[in-house]
Amino acid sequence: MDIMWRFSGVILVSIYSLLMLLFGKLPMEFDYFFSITLLCLLGVSHGAGDHLIAQKLSTILGYTFHLKLFIFYYVGIMILYLIGWLVFPYLCFLIFIGISIFHFGELEHHSPSTNQTDRLPKILEFLRTISLGTGILLWILMSHQDEISSILVEMKIPLDRIHFIHPAWSLIFLALGFSKTHIQSYLNTCITLFIGTYIPLIPAFICYFSGCHAIYSLRSMSKFLELPILLLLKKLIPFSLTALLLGAVFVFFFMKQVLFGPIFIFLSVLTLPHFILMHMLVKAPNA
Repeated sequence: MDIMWRFSGVILVSIYSLLMLLFGKLPMEFDYFFSITLLCLLGVSHGAGDHLIAQKLSTILGYTFHLKLFIFYYVGIMILYLIGWLVFPYLCFLIFIGISIFHFGELEHHSPSTNQTDRLPKILEFLRTISLGTGILLWILMSHQDEISSILVEMKIPLDRIHFIHPAWSLIFLALGFSKTHIQSYLNTCITLFIGTYIPLIPAFICYFSGCHAIYSLRSMSKFLELPILLLLKKLIPFSLTALLLGAVFVFFFMKQVLFGPIFIFLSVLTLPHFILMHMLVKAPNA
């Protein structure tokens, strides 16, 4: 079971690739089913325990935790960011890209696969985090340029005419983000990304997001909250279902003739408060 957690991204992307080898190009409906299933099982769940993280952080810092107040601040941040998307979509898009880069890189390095830690100056640790997150995001974008361009056009983000950077830069950033103390998670991520080059964008991203990033987050949460991952996932089921319901309602009301725009914006709105809490978890004592 442990090997499945450590290389879950490789396993997921290999399963999809094997299906493509057996049946050829898979229909878009299957891509949606495959991706939504992984989001329900892992992707959404890794952010559904933010209230548990906030409660534990409050205990560590000596504060009193109030669930209603937490929900008020959490939802307030989401609403403010959503308003920002409606008023300044280009700026909020860039903010989300920046948050994603740092969030991806930070959780890769925090994955508790070892008790050792790299002793790096803070500036070098920050640069390595940014390099790894940039490499991950760039690789996904560079290896699916046509699909990314069509999505940006659909979302009316004025980046569709930008000539994407050569894929070799992704390799450079990934190499600069290497950490010998987290080599298993690093290999899981890199192999998942490389195999994902040969499958469509949506399942490729979801295999990384659910099989790598979400698993690293869940393992960090499991250690921080002192709960086994399976028990943690079971505990989070009601909150995961609530998040999925909110997402479905959001997409229903904001979707007109496009699909990716509302989904992308909803994920970004969910990500901002989650990113803040996970960053606090990473910096917490004994995390």
